[in-house]
Amino acid sequence: MAQLKSGSTVGGDNVLLDVANSVDASNIAANAVGSSEIAANAVGSSEIASDAVTAAKIAANAVGSSEIASDAVTAAKIAANAVGSSEIAANAVGSSEIASSAVTDAKISSMSASKLSGALPAIDGSALTGLSGGGGLQSMQVFTSSGTWTKPSGITKIFVTCVGKGGNGGTGSQHDFGCGGGGGGVRFGIIDVAAVSSISVSVGNTASISGISATAGGNGGGGSWGNGGTGGGGSGGSGYNGGSGGATGGGAGGGDGGSSYGSAGGSVRSRSGSAGSAGSYGGGGSGGASSGDGAGTTAGGGGGTAVVIVMEYKA
Repeated sequence: MAQLKSGSTVGGDNVLLDVANSVDASNIAANAVGSSEIAANAVGSSEIASDAVTAAKIAANAVGSSEIASDAVTAAKIAANAVGSSEIAANAVGSSEIASSAVTDAKISSMSASKLSGALPAIDGSALTGLSGGGGLQSMQVFTSSGTWTKPSGITKIFVTCVGKGGNGGTGSQHDFGCGGGGGGVRFGIIDVAAVSSISVSVGNTASISGISATAGGNGGGGSWGNGGTGGGGSGGSGYNGGSGGATGGGAGGGDGGSSYGSAGGSVRSRSGSAGSAGSYGGGGSGGASSGDGAGTTAGGGGGTAVVIVMEYKA
């Protein structure tokens, strides 16, 4: 039997058959050629015209990973936005599938807490936002003399407590019993320090910082013959809370010093001729006690020092 070559014609009864290009898609019935009619590896990329195979011509799930050669699909062959989360099986992309430095800030629009699990790497947190926790009270500075408060890194607000000096206790002599000094005044305040680096602090009889000030308590008086005098008055000054007044001296000895915020006044002395005891921060000193006839004078206790307490917070 003679072979027909491309370009050959067969004639007879005015019928010519052109072998070349004689069979095209219009000469093949729908579904007439299935996979069983095509020998393995018979159709290669050279037999398929560019763009001839579209998504509409591929049955669902017809192409699996076994049909795709390793590294055959590159980024250049994937249309922009063609692969979404619905096209990626759960846990299909691990760290080994992502090139080093391939994921940048620009490629992450947002990330919710539900996408994060496990331990975070060692970081200082300075670039993180939207975190719960990490704020609140961080540190505290206490000033018992004048100086300068210097802001630690990251602090945005401070809560200050100013306590004025406690009054001194009154002097006792013979049967005269000194009276307690009054407690110093107290004032609280909140200061926004986001835009400042330091603030002057003044501590003496008064205690003040950035316009928040508390004044000293009054000194206790000396007693009269056989009786205690009047205790020193507690002073609120410009503060919200005044310290308590010092106690009147009596037959048992000198009067107690007045208390201030969180600070007790000096305790009463017995009639032993002892000097009054000092108060703690802002507390009044107690009055001096007399030992009786012919005894010398006994000094009252000194009032507690003024103080400024600065508690430092992050937002």
